[in-house]
Order: sequence, then structure tokens, then C-alpha cells
Amino acid sequence: MEVTSGSTDIGSAVREIIIEDRAEGEIELTWDDIERIEFMSATTSDPSALGERLYGTLTTRRGDTYTGYVCWDVDELLSSDILDGEEGRRTKKVKFDKIASIERYSSSGALVKLAAGDEVVLRNSNDVDNSNRGISIADPGVGQITVQWSDFDNIVFSQAPKHVKYDAFDGGHPLQGTVYTESGDKYTGRIIWDDDEEYTWEMINGEDRDVEFAIEMGLIKQIQKDSYRSSSVTVLDGRVFRLQGSNDVDEDNKGVSIEQTGGKDVYVDWEDFDRVEFTKP
Repeated sequence: MEVTSGSTDIGSAVREIIIEDRAEGEIELTWDDIERIEFMSATTSDPSALGERLYGTLTTRRGDTYTGYVCWDVDELLSSDILDGEEGRRTKKVKFDKIASIERYSSSGALVKLAAGDEVVLRNSNDVDNSNRGISIADPGVGQITVQWSDFDNIVFSQAPKHVKYDAFDGGHPLQGTVYTESGDKYTGRIIWDDDEEYTWEMINGEDRDVEFAIEMGLIKQIQKDSYRSSSVTVLDGRVFRLQGSNDVDEDNKGVSIEQTGGKDVYVDWEDFDRVEFTKP
């Protein structure tokens, strides 16, 4: 797959590429330094000098909870990263590995509880006020969940129960399953969703109760059309999210194509679509 620059992930906008070399230590490279990168499984269990991935449980103001790897303010995601803010007239910088929890104090501040037991209210920083760009949770059973500051209540940090390793990723497979229409017809085979998503590693997007979801297709058990503006997405562990606000799950969906097993190709328009049940490859 060939991709072009559209974010800081690809091209000259990349901020830096860091290699932790066991002999030389940290090496920082720019995009222009790179010819190619070949990824592989780690050959050592040594801890990273940059710290561990942040992990914890986030609770929204509606009381919903999500647990997984944390990216704070769409930026900080390692225990060595810094939370900035002001306490009174003093600027404070707190490493995330010193923080037990963060609670929304107001639109312009947060109550930070430290692992040592102290508490501090920080203000006047996009880390701890309504200019925060969002708190993302990478839930292994869903995908990426993003909560905005106005909907955030608190997050409690903890140790990850286990680390997802490189070898756990199988490279993905074509989507397979059965599509049911409102008239009662059904078609089984390879599926292309919304004239776009066709592999298990791709995502569908939507919002549920003001929370943004990017759900990995390979983790979805069923998608049921609820109305012209929303669909219920059931993931493999049984959780159900009623998503809206995206052409993946509403009337702007471009339809579902099925390459039938042993039969001809079929296209089901969104108006005729009822549900799809995916099968594991």
C-alpha cells in the first residue's frame, strides 16, 4: 500500500524517529535520514528508557468506563512524558509515572492525585483545561476511543495486565460474513463495507453518547442498522455501541458489496440493508 503525507506520521512533517540502540543509546533520525524501516519482533525484554505505555481506566461524565492504553491530549502516552499546568502562580511539570489519577476539576482545571498521596489542582494548560485535544483509550477489544474534555470525568492509571506483542498481529484478512436485507435475502462471502473497508485491520468510525469511536473491523461481530442515522455495532466480547455521525453507520453509507462464495457478486444498497454478521477468517 502506498500512502502520501497527510499527517505527522509520513513525510517531512514527521517530528522525529527514535531508535533505542542497546550499544549507542537513543538515536534520533529525521524523515530525510530514512531509506526504509523493517519492523520485527523485539529480541529483548529490557524496559524502554522512554518508559512504559500509559494504561488505565477512563470514566466519562455520563458514567461510561473504558480501559486500555492511554494517549493524553493526543500527545502524551509514555510514563516519562510530562503533564503541565499552573498551581497558583507556579508552573508545575509532573511526570506521568508519578500520577495515580486525574480528575476534571472544572472546564479550566484538573485535580491531579499523585502516587505518593499528595493532590494538586492544575490550571492554564491544554493538558488540564478545555483546550485539551482529547483523551484516547486504545481498547484491545474495540480499537480507539476518544473522549473530549467536556465529557471527561476522571482517569485512574494502572499497570497493563499484559503487553500486546508484535507477533500478535497477523497482517489482517479480507472481511468475511453474511449480509441480510430488510426483505429477508441473505448473501455470504467476502465483504466490502461502505465501498471502502475490506480488511480486518481497517476501522469504522462513529460517535456514541458524545464519545468518538474507531472500531477495528476484525473485532466486530455484527452491525445492525437501527435507523437512517445510526447503527448498533456489537464487538466480539459482547459490548454494543450505537454509533452515529459517520457515513460508516448512517444513510450516507455507500452500500455493501458481497463477493459470494461460489456465486455472483451482489451489491446491497443502504436502504435495503438490515445487518451483517462477520465470521472469523
